[in-house]
Amino acid sequence: MNRPALTLTALAASTLLAGVALAGYGDDAMGRDIVAGDGLVAEDHGPCDTTIFSECIVDLWTGATRCDNGDPLAVVSTSGGLVLRADMANWTAMVATADVDLPPAMSDNWALNIGNSPSNNGWGGDGSEFANDTEVQLWNNGVQVIQNDFGVNVGEPQILAGFGPATDLSGDLVEATVCDGYFAWDSSTSTGDVTDPHLFQIDGDEADFQASANDYSNDTYLWIGVGRTIGWAGRNGTGVQTLTLTFWD
Repeated sequence: MNRPALTLTALAASTLLAGVALAGYGDDAMGRDIVAGDGLVAEDHGPCDTTIFSECIVDLWTGATRCDNGDPLAVVSTSGGLVLRADMANWTAMVATADVDLPPAMSDNWALNIGNSPSNNGWGGDGSEFANDTEVQLWNNGVQVIQNDFGVNVGEPQILAGFGPATDLSGDLVEATVCDGYFAWDSSTSTGDVTDPHLFQIDGDEADFQASANDYSNDTYLWIGVGRTIGWAGRNGTGVQTLTLTFWD
């Protein structure tokens, strides 16, 4: 992964706070309405109602984070890219906001991978480690939303949705939103969302039949791969210039 020279940025939540402080309402970094009440910020993340957030600015070189209201992140790997783990036990939704500048010619470019399993490695599945193995990938200039094994086992298509072109190749600010059973993508070129019970499981109530009958060990975790897939550095790429992860509850 060719990491950028500048890796820190203050994006969505700082814009939210500025709007609240000045007027009590306004738009977030992606231009959506926000409303303040009783000193809190509220934002609509599809089916996931949220009011309190912690913004974490990520250093893409080291994985170090600077969070303003609790840090749920841990560095898993800095080999061939960056892999982070997010503990969602105390959070309802995660919003990844990134400056993305994809290369002009791409044949197999893995810019971003968000998954429900530590061994997600692109295009679905995780070596049968967990049945809760949803993943979303920014591959070349398309986003694929891939459901977990529970959905595949009942005959649903593995790829539930796709968004493309995912970004403006001249540079773009993109946003990916994850909560239990929900994913949304927002950029200047593509916007959409998908709700399905076989998407991300992060609320701690979904036993995992592949791990063991009563294993909930990955049902409150998300993994984020930047410049590589989560479980395999051999699938890698470039494009993400800055990353801010905002956690909502």
